[in-house]
Amino acid sequence: GGTQVEGGTLVLKQASDSFAFTGLAEPPVVSLNRGFSAPIKVVANQSADDLRFLAPDEDPDTTIDRLLGLGARVVLRTHGSDDVQIRIRTGQSTVSVPSVRVVDTVGAGDAFGGGFLASWIGTGCGRDDLASMDLVRESVMVAVRVAALSCSRAGADPPTLAELEAFPG
Repeated sequence: GGTQVEGGTLVLKQASDSFAFTGLAEPPVVSLNRGFSAPIKVVANQSADDLRFLAPDEDPDTTIDRLLGLGARVVLRTHGSDDVQIRIRTGQSTVSVPSVRVVDTVGAGDAFGGGFLASWIGTGCGRDDLASMDLVRESVMVAVRVAALSCSRAGADPPTLAELEAFPG
């Protein structure tokens, strides 16, 4: 038993093993990666495939409930051209994905995440604002447009701000 540090990684070998974090500004958040728990931050943007990887035997909504219960403030569920599902601790919403002629989906998830964060930070939002469905929806609406434009051309090629502003979707 006991904890060990092997190659810079804390290893817990038995269920009774424990450890304590000290000097952290916030408590760590556990993950749910196939029954494994680790003190890491939970990523907010989860595709349907990511949710199946995290919990292959669970319904995606159950996995989202678990992520929120473990401390995630928001979960954004994407699935191709289907509406993006937004879940915060106090509610849920969806955002429609614009229709485009798909050329290449490489980088679509990264474009979505980057679009969300650029919008979020660009409007001055921070961590505490993740409790506001209206603010999250506004940034998701930008993110789906960025991802749609990225899919309309070959390669991982996100749009410029001028292209985004000119996009009617």
